[in-house]
Amino acid sequence: MEVSIYWSIKSKQYYQYLFYLYRLIWKPIKKLLFIDDEPSLLELAPLMFDEYEVLASNAAGSILNLIEKFNPDIILLDIFMRMGGGLDICQTIKSHPKYASIPVLLMTAGTIKEEFYQYGADGIIEKPFDTPAVMMQISSLIE
Repeated sequence: MEVSIYWSIKSKQYYQYLFYLYRLIWKPIKKLLFIDDEPSLLELAPLMFDEYEVLASNAAGSILNLIEKFNPDIILLDIFMRMGGGLDICQTIKSHPKYASIPVLLMTAGTIKEEFYQYGADGIIEKPFDTPAVMMQISSLIE
């Protein structure tokens, strides 16, 4: 019994390693910048979006510095944060010539309003969100 359990664990790790190598060589891992002021979401973001390299931060005020250093393929940005409005941050990103092409998904716990798109958002996600549905939306924007 112990041998088969050991083999099962080892073979699973082996296949995970092969999958990791496949993604590394043939399909580079995309980068996701997750901006929110909720500590629990910041901790969960790398687990929820494990197919991506995730940088989770509450430093909305230094968003352009984060983008410059991390070079994300997509940004998930909370609309209502204590330290600054996500809508204004989205508009800042989209008005910057170097970063305007980066897709921005806005996250809100409130009601989704069509006017949010006026700030340059590529999509809006209602919190709490369904991770597989969000993953599909992210994939459609960056792949």
